[in-house]
Amino acid sequence: MTFLENIKIVEKKLPARVYYVFSPEDDTVLLALDIRISGDTISWFDTVKERIMHISQIQAEDSDRLILKTPEQEGGKVYVFTPLTLEIYKDKVKKRILVPQEFKNKEEMLQAFEKTRENAW
Repeated sequence: MTFLENIKIVEKKLPARVYYVFSPEDDTVLLALDIRISGDTISWFDTVKERIMHISQIQAEDSDRLILKTPEQEGGKVYVFTPLTLEIYKDKVKKRILVPQEFKNKEEMLQAFEKTRENAW
């Protein structure tokens, strides 16, 4: 049976407050807040807009990461979601954002990204 044949319409929200998103095929992704999976669809807020895409396969899922693939007709792209840490921010995120900041601790960093929701709409 394929992933889609086994899908149950279950809504779930991933637990971390902010995720780092990496895709070898999609360099437009970087951060994800409020990740929700509903059936074969995943959605998240990326600090500017909401993103929604279909899932053809979940390749891995545990407390440290979620790896999924989109359907071939939507590019068959692989996305890796990892809870954001200060180390990941400094190594992967800081150089790619418009206004990079220094944070004293993880909580200050998470609050800064969560505040982007207020400025988006």
